[in-house]
Amino acid sequence: GINAEYMGTLSECLFFFRHAGCPSQASTLMATAKEVTCAVAVGSRCLAKYEGGGWYEATLASIENGVAEVNWTDYDEVSHVSVNDVTPVESMDIPEDKVALLKHRVLLDRLAADTLTMLKLEDAAPTLMVAGSRARMDRLRSKVTDVLATYGEETIHIPQDKMGLVVGYQGMQKANIQRDTGVLIEIPPKEQLREDVILIGTEEARQKAKSVVEQLLDKAAKGHRILDVPLEKIPLIIGAGGATIKRIEQQSRAKLDVSRETNALTVRGSEEAVQRAADMVQDILEGRRLPVSPTSNEPAARPNPAPAATVRPPMQPSAVEADPNSYAARVKKEFSGPVPTKMVTKAPGPAAAPAENETEAFPTPDASKAPLPSKRGARKQ
Repeated sequence: GINAEYMGTLSECLFFFRHAGCPSQASTLMATAKEVTCAVAVGSRCLAKYEGGGWYEATLASIENGVAEVNWTDYDEVSHVSVNDVTPVESMDIPEDKVALLKHRVLLDRLAADTLTMLKLEDAAPTLMVAGSRARMDRLRSKVTDVLATYGEETIHIPQDKMGLVVGYQGMQKANIQRDTGVLIEIPPKEQLREDVILIGTEEARQKAKSVVEQLLDKAAKGHRILDVPLEKIPLIIGAGGATIKRIEQQSRAKLDVSRETNALTVRGSEEAVQRAADMVQDILEGRRLPVSPTSNEPAARPNPAPAATVRPPMQPSAVEADPNSYAARVKKEFSGPVPTKMVTKAPGPAAAPAENETEAFPTPDASKAPLPSKRGARKQ
């Protein structure tokens, strides 16, 4: 309620008193400014922030030097808080036929978030308590009037085991439906085991959200089937170490859950995957073997052809070997004599000259060229 001209004059007075050596006058003027900026009248209801940080209902008793004395409504206690931690509270009358709509916590939370206010619906009387600045409370009054005129609620039945389809992972599916349709969805707590979901919004928004939820349930019904399997056939479906059921899941792309108590086999997945898994289970029950390759609509991959054999050309002599006068050619010619065809055994004695047509396989060593024995060998002899 303070205009800019007054605040400018107040700032000039504070600057003058502080620099003129009058701290007492500056403190008095500061306390007066805080008392003026407090929007709560003495003796009226308000919300005050407690030491722990929470906001609680109270009655403003007095204001002195920027400190407010409050009496807590729910507690027989008096506290002193800063005037900045006190906000006014006003009541807003609600028509009796619209009180049930505002009892949904999800709607109150949305109104409070959109207007940055704090709301509480009184149980004794059809009254909505509003806390916040004057501008925010005016914006809330306009919002509440529009909501009460156009909003309604509708209850739809969803089985408990299908509730997760509407909520989604970490509530993402619920948030997407609310964003796309403009409706508010109230999900019952899981421990209550209720199967009713409340849609809050305009008629158009509720019908749009209802259509989206029905599509989710229909899609889940097509991708969900329960097969009755005889109890004695359950081990055939599971297989040794779960090998058979894993093979069914890999080839059908479906998820199988076996219940040994109710001999029920639950199959989940896409409509095509569920049908493939059901056919494979039926084949096992009738004694037919499963296909070796996984069933797929995609064409089979063509086998890779065997690599062609590599034919190496014959080795050609090098230019050095081709020259008959080269060193390599002469060495090759010297060591490429005729191969011995007959082994000749020589008697001990002097070496005889080889026959005309005989070739000595192993030449007899010359005794005169034998190496002398070493000293170590002579000492041993």
